[in-house]
Amino acid sequence: MKFLNSLFVFLLFIPVISFAQTDGETGVVQEKPEFVEQTIKSDNSSIDKQEPLKLAEEMPRFPGCEEFEEKKERQICSQNKTLEFIYSNIRYPKKAYTKNIAGTVVINFIIEKDGSINEAKILRDIGGGCGKEALRIVKSMPNWVPGIQKGEPVRVSFNLPIRFNVMK
Repeated sequence: MKFLNSLFVFLLFIPVISFAQTDGETGVVQEKPEFVEQTIKSDNSSIDKQEPLKLAEEMPRFPGCEEFEEKKERQICSQNKTLEFIYSNIRYPKKAYTKNIAGTVVINFIIEKDGSINEAKILRDIGGGCGKEALRIVKSMPNWVPGIQKGEPVRVSFNLPIRFNVMK
């Protein structure tokens, strides 16, 4: 499909701080994400209620990076593996492509104690079928490495923003 070549999807993880800068010659703005590590310092009573956490001592990660010993290396590898998965599976919806629909779709899902993805839903849609496509990608992901709190696997609520940008 011709429009697949024009797909530019930019994946941001929560928490993310994004910086913009121009390239100096053409004045084109380029975004550079910086991934920030967060830790939890307070006791979270929702663990006992089996409610999904928003943050865990160890956040869930996309599989395939278990060989890295350092937590930060595993996180960076996991983010790269997630990008690879999305780039190789996403299809820019034809309707969105022909109407030049671009923007960020946000999908929320729960990563269960066993790493499976559950309760995936569209939080923000830009139309043209982009929300449905992002939801399809999330539902097709393999099981993740689950989040850990106090040494135990926990359910974690996860937001995944995916940016669609038509480049013709």
